Amino acid sequence: MGLERPERILVTGAAGFIGSTLVDRLLAEGREVVGLDSFDPFYPEDQKQRNLASARVSTTFQLVRGDIRDEDTVESLFNETRFDSVVHLAALAGVRPSLERPAVFADVNVHGTSVVLQAAVNHGNPRVVFASSSSVYGEREDGPLSNFAFRETDPVERPISPYAATKRAGELVAHTFHHAHGLSVTCARIFTAYGPRQRPDLAIRKFAERMLDGTPIPVFGDGHSLRDFTYIDDIVDGLVKAIDRDLGFTILNFGAGRKVTVLEVIELLEKTLKVPAEIEWLPAQTGDVRRTWADASAAREALGFEPQVSLEEGIARFADWLDDKEILWVTYMVRCSDGSLYTGVSNDIEKRVKTHNAGKGAKYTRSRLPVTLVYMETHCDRSSAQRAEAALKKLTRVQKLRKVRSE
Repeated sequence: MGLERPERILVTGAAGFIGSTLVDRLLAEGREVVGLDSFDPFYPEDQKQRNLASARVSTTFQLVRGDIRDEDTVESLFNETRFDSVVHLAALAGVRPSLERPAVFADVNVHGTSVVLQAAVNHGNPRVVFASSSSVYGEREDGPLSNFAFRETDPVERPISPYAATKRAGELVAHTFHHAHGLSVTCARIFTAYGPRQRPDLAIRKFAERMLDGTPIPVFGDGHSLRDFTYIDDIVDGLVKAIDRDLGFTILNFGAGRKVTVLEVIELLEKTLKVPAEIEWLPAQTGDVRRTWADASAAREALGFEPQVSLEEGIARFADWLDDKEILWVTYMVRCSDGSLYTGVSNDIEKRVKTHNAGKGAKYTRSRLPVTLVYMETHCDRSSAQRAEAALKKLTRVQKLRKVRSE
């Protein structure tokens, strides 16, 4: 591949936590994105649909519902669009669920990855970024209190969960495609991502929601397990940098480079949310490692990867999102009788449209013109609605709309 910036990108797992945030970033940069997602029922589909609410307004985004194991579906995507890059995020996730369904995890995460990589080879070898995991490092022999961070050169032949094994297998499969076909693949070992849109089963979101509900939060073991929590925007920044750089085959750690105990995270949540945590102490879980900690110096050197968001700032941003998402925000567009189009964001669509109709608020209308609601999209949080409004404003300037929807 040349040095030009990839403009047409396939994102698998596009409706998920990381996938949808990446999609928004790529669209904001003016790129064309096709998103593939199976909407696996691991958590409610409506949450994933809301993740993509702002993206679906864009004329440069297409969402396809499909399974990465379905060769016909994947091939058809590559037949329809010549992708410059593929970001392969789709996977069954979670250490504990993988212990209950190891065969299904292997099928999706290894077989599915092979299908995606084969399609890439069949269609011009677009640059691939594969989402791996810090879980591949397994339980370190130097113990949880070691002062040595995880490096890409560390041994990874002893994963302790089926999920970790499938992610390591994905890396190995990717290397064989690079060796046999010259496919460029960057494997991103992601360390404990958190932030807005986080899956409901992941620690920070699960803890916060239970604390706000006044219910106990489960802590496995003694609470001193160490994690390298990495804010979603920093993860996405690394993924975009990987899209834009052809490194042949490489494995890179994407982590903040900071270790913190589970109990320290709970204390920070208590301070931020201003509610106490009631802890339910449970036995340590099979498959959970006691420590993750990224040495991201290789990613810094190769990509200029530099995490910017501290844990304190990241949890504050997450708390703002968690509070905001409880209010249903709406992105809307109205057409005035003179043909002009105006967009807005509101948590009271009826009141806002009446305001338009009354001609109040000069920034929305020029005069007291009758208006017609021509577009409405519901969101769970204000920031998503604002991104959708920004996309609609671009369409307004060229007087062009996608399919009109109302809910």
